[in-house]
Amino acid sequence: MAKKNQTSKELKYVTTVFDNLVGTAGSLTNVSVIGLGNTNNDREGNVINPTSIKLRIDMTLNPASSDVLIRVIIFQWITENPLNISDYLQTVSIESFKSDVKRFESRTLYDNVFRLSNSGTKTFFTTIKRKMNGYITYPDANTNANRGQTFVALLSDDNENKPTVIFNSRLYFRDP
Repeated sequence: MAKKNQTSKELKYVTTVFDNLVGTAGSLTNVSVIGLGNTNNDREGNVINPTSIKLRIDMTLNPASSDVLIRVIIFQWITENPLNISDYLQTVSIESFKSDVKRFESRTLYDNVFRLSNSGTKTFFTTIKRKMNGYITYPDANTNANRGQTFVALLSDDNENKPTVIFNSRLYFRDP
């Protein structure tokens, strides 16, 4: 009888969509909300093995703004879930570093700042792909995990004329 291994399991995915204005307070979106079930978007048990994340993101300058910076962060929270961006960043600002107090509670997968301006790029589209490892655990049939969840954090430096950010994320995973 052949051994059952991870590669024999079906690769599944869950899609999350975000379409909103982003200001200095930022936005934190959980992209690992996965229900219990038997389709290619559901998990079979209380644990999944994330393999990668793909984020297609479109950022548009507000016509009333002349220049804006947008920070995109993708991270995995290793322990209990963060309540907001201030759990991840030292202070909620576009130039802030990862929190010293909770630096070991998360794993940064991607962190970059994009600039949009009237004299240059007014709309920017990109695709971000990152490999992942570890496990995401769910305490019960609920869609919210208690360890290993993946988040997308967005911040801008303009709270008056906020830029529009649209993203479509796809988290690929396998059931163990």
